[in-house]
Amino acid sequence: MFYSPVNPGRFTVYDSAQLFPQGSNSDALAQGQIDLEVTAVSTHEDMIPYASMFTSAYIFESVDHAQRFWSSPEGQRVMDDVAEATNIRPLSGMMFYGTRQLSLTDAVDQEVRTPEDLEGVKLRMANFPSWIALGRALGADPTPVAFNETYLALQSGVVDGQDNGLTVSRAMGFHEQTSQLVLTDHLIWNLHFAINEDRWQSLSDEQKGWVQGAADAAHACVTDRILQGEEELIETYRSEGVTIVEPDKDAFIEHARAFYETEPLAQRWDRELYDRVVEMADE
Repeated sequence: MFYSPVNPGRFTVYDSAQLFPQGSNSDALAQGQIDLEVTAVSTHEDMIPYASMFTSAYIFESVDHAQRFWSSPEGQRVMDDVAEATNIRPLSGMMFYGTRQLSLTDAVDQEVRTPEDLEGVKLRMANFPSWIALGRALGADPTPVAFNETYLALQSGVVDGQDNGLTVSRAMGFHEQTSQLVLTDHLIWNLHFAINEDRWQSLSDEQKGWVQGAADAAHACVTDRILQGEEELIETYRSEGVTIVEPDKDAFIEHARAFYETEPLAQRWDRELYDRVVEMADE
């Protein structure tokens, strides 16, 4: 659901799918056609090149690690950079939206335990540079497919697998087309409620507090539900006969970090900020 002002001082709820085609919500938010949406910082990598690092493999070690960063002064600086560059302000904190795992079809005839086992595997990825790089960082052959076309792509063999959090994969029915779940834990995916920056600046401090408080509550609610759902779904998949693979995660981490050392996209990252993100894992 997204929001658009109809009367001054009010937020009116609309179903975004009826108003804007897929991929146009951020433009609509920036232009003030809608007031609020749920976004990822890396969505804005075309205007803030370093933002692509937030879609890199293993940048966060845990949900707590990601939450510490997005609630820190460094995280707030990122929010401010997005607001200045795009007229979209992500609100402080984060909404955990799943630890991304690999779901593979029968076309992959061996258990995937190392990046080498993914060689030649067509892995569905969103058609953004950072996501294509993520697929390569895992050792796969990234294949761009729109999210709402993923089920058919799995069914028809256009792709051999996809990556998403378990609750998202279940809700979209991807489990119906896949037989192997590889627990790579490669991306702690996080989203943020975001508001049009002009709209934000038009609010009083008290009103900003109300909006931020509502975002905090929504972030926490979704995070709790996703965490609970993921814990339950592992056993659900196992009971349904899905092969659950616990791979050599250290091998995936090593492969990903070596990949990003030479990946041109990573040369545009803010390395000082990246190092600070990594340091926060131990705080």
